[in-house]
Amino acid sequence: MRSMKSELLRGVDGQSLIEAGLLLPLLLLLTFNAVNLGYCFYSYLNMASGSRQGAEYSIQGPHSIGGNLLPTNDQIQSLVSEDITSAIHGGSTALMRVCAQGSGLDSGYTGANQIPTCSSYGGSGGNFGTNDPNCTGTGAPPICPDPEAVSGLILNRIDIQYTVTPLIDGAAFNVIVPNLTFHRHIYMRNIN
Repeated sequence: MRSMKSELLRGVDGQSLIEAGLLLPLLLLLTFNAVNLGYCFYSYLNMASGSRQGAEYSIQGPHSIGGNLLPTNDQIQSLVSEDITSAIHGGSTALMRVCAQGSGLDSGYTGANQIPTCSSYGGSGGNFGTNDPNCTGTGAPPICPDPEAVSGLILNRIDIQYTVTPLIDGAAFNVIVPNLTFHRHIYMRNIN
């Protein structure tokens, strides 16, 4: 005689395997997209930190250890690039613009409208604006004189543009996080 329990379980021998097979792709999709989304936020935070450190270094150069001159645009770019490259996969492809007093001032602007000389790094300079004394540029932020300018204060700028590519590549795993381009810019004043 068969027991009642064996009669109930007779048709469900492979049910657990089928359920796991149906749920596993969904769980992998959610897990991989969570990893990609986390990496996207991690990349953005490192960009923000790198640009902030570059701006701080551009104004505190003489007051840092062993510093006696304002750092040049190349020195600032080297610092920021090293920070980003060591933290973000493919960070060396980041486009950067550095406008710092250590490389001199743009000769077209004087008095309270002084603008530091800018240098672009990586590629063709990215989607950065140009010097614009009236700040009428559209699209990327133009390089404008300090809106609260006082003679003797210079507004240093660090712009970084980076396209984040997901860590786990594949059409199914980039549903939530496609390739995103972040543009982060930091302004800090310096006494001339």
